[in-house]
Amino acid sequence: MNYIKFCHYEAPISSLTKMEIENPYLVLAQLVEKRSVEAFQNELFVLQDLVFREDKWRNYDPGNLYATYKDITRLIDVCYLINKYSPAIGSLIPQRASSPVDAQLMNDLNSIFAGIRRKNTTAAAKDPMEVSGTFLNRFYKSHHLAFLKIDQFNFLQIGLDASYMANSKYEYFAIEECGLMFAFHDLTDLIAEGYLIHAKGKSSLPNLEGCTETAFAIDKSHPSHLCSESIAKPVDFLDGFFDYCLNSDFIYTGINAWHKMLYKTNVWKEGGNPGNLLYLSENIMKLIDTVWLLDKKGDLEKLIGKDFKADKKYKSIISRRKKKEAEHPLIVIRSFFAFKKMYEWKVQLQEWLECSLSNDHKYTESNRNETDRSFKHLLRFLEAAYLIYPVEGKR
Repeated sequence: MNYIKFCHYEAPISSLTKMEIENPYLVLAQLVEKRSVEAFQNELFVLQDLVFREDKWRNYDPGNLYATYKDITRLIDVCYLINKYSPAIGSLIPQRASSPVDAQLMNDLNSIFAGIRRKNTTAAAKDPMEVSGTFLNRFYKSHHLAFLKIDQFNFLQIGLDASYMANSKYEYFAIEECGLMFAFHDLTDLIAEGYLIHAKGKSSLPNLEGCTETAFAIDKSHPSHLCSESIAKPVDFLDGFFDYCLNSDFIYTGINAWHKMLYKTNVWKEGGNPGNLLYLSENIMKLIDTVWLLDKKGDLEKLIGKDFKADKKYKSIISRRKKKEAEHPLIVIRSFFAFKKMYEWKVQLQEWLECSLSNDHKYTESNRNETDRSFKHLLRFLEAAYLIYPVEGKR
């Protein structure tokens, strides 16, 4: 299968389940029932404010801020889906009246682009779903779906004070204040538009059962956190993962610290940098995508090889493993995906992230055994991936 279409540079519906894609009204209903349109817009402005104010996040529960981010992402996805299949449902954008003089001046000016405009018009005419003049149509022409969602994730990391960045966090993401303000202004209007569409009722939206977008659902296994280059050559991503993404020397202590946060309340009233958890979970998902993809392509066995031997450099890793697992890390990787499917691991990581970011919502001892088992599988997976990653001179 060609997995490039699932890459995060494209525009997949990556935050919705198969059921929600088939019935978009479910998502709108959940968002509307949760809060008023004004309250949702206010939450959006809070996220914007966090980007420009150091430590402002301490006035809020990081878990609630993350929940707002998730709802905005879901709204972006579901409105994209609605616009694709029901392009006439959106609010019409009022046309400005212009004077005859203005019209003539514009015609004279635009005449130099006439050829290009005809080409664009011809190309657009080939798409039967194209409807101009609606808010949703303009919104998704102005904003690339994938990049818009990536930006929201980056803004949240900045707002939650992620410390992993080597230089200024604004320079790191090349953030321009005017661009951020423009995006947030449009998202405020998108929130209002979503509530208006919901008010039209369920019957106004189509039944999308069996539509092609269900392939992108979060409850299906596919590499949704990788860029197209990493999907094309996943071994290259693995090559630099433990050098540039996560420090292997601190994997064990870091993952165990994350585990403890699931049961400890008010962590963020004393600690700092909750944005680092976003970065940690995102990179583990990328690693899961990469290893899964290598196995699907049959490259994992080639990478490990029949004569695989763990390097002496990795003694600290091997000491925590059974000898058989250290000599055959593929066993660990296969058991990881046997314990939970790929998409189930991603859903699990999201659940852990939400719980660990929250000051109040925590796991109880009743489900500790299952959580402990899952964390042990995750640690063993990370260690196995570290053992096989193709450092220089090891291949």
